[in-house]
Amino acid sequence: MIKLIHWISNKVISFLNSSLTLFKHPINLDDLRFSTLSFSQFGEDIFIFKVLEKSNDKGIYIDIGAFHPKLFSLTYLLYLNGWRGISIDANPNNIDNHKKYRPADQAILAAVGKQKGKALFAEYSDPATNRLIFSTEEDQKSVTGLTAEKISEVAVVPPMDLLQGIPEKVDLLSIDCEGLDFSILKEIDIEKVDPYLIAIESHDEIESREVEDYLHGFNYKLVGRFFFTYIYQRDRIK
Repeated sequence: MIKLIHWISNKVISFLNSSLTLFKHPINLDDLRFSTLSFSQFGEDIFIFKVLEKSNDKGIYIDIGAFHPKLFSLTYLLYLNGWRGISIDANPNNIDNHKKYRPADQAILAAVGKQKGKALFAEYSDPATNRLIFSTEEDQKSVTGLTAEKISEVAVVPPMDLLQGIPEKVDLLSIDCEGLDFSILKEIDIEKVDPYLIAIESHDEIESREVEDYLHGFNYKLVGRFFFTYIYQRDRIK
């Protein structure tokens, strides 16, 4: 058994060294033993897990704009550690992958927006930047400047239409909707959903300050910033 474990470890190390250009020097088994597993872009998931692991009473997470079940995920590390939740995304392929790789979660195919209606769903060469467009006159490039490869019409659902009747306490509300994050946040009944942590993207410093001021009114304070991901924690002492 020990020989088998070493064989598997060596295969993993060989794959990482041949596939990744992240390291200037080859990694070894000791490097893996002393590393920390993260699935998010900038380590946000580790920070979130460290905050939430102190609680013996696990709640759920709500992941709006969930994208891939593992890649760039703020919630997959929680999933591996026993948390469960709701993953919402407008891309059918993403939802199919969530159902395949995270079967204990509730995966919902929906385009979330400010109000019920129709919008255009733009898909790009980098699928992590896929987004909704609410006007044919609007700039249809992604937040990173990519030109859309495919545009299709989708039905838009307000967030609270999907979040009615949540029985469990919510540990994390994550919103990553490529420029629509703040508008979606404002449509969520914060007092009703009552998330302990809120993770939200912002690519604009002015908007990020507006988000901070808005959440301050609900007793949230900024506890972490990871490039364009901002994490807020609620003070439950009223």
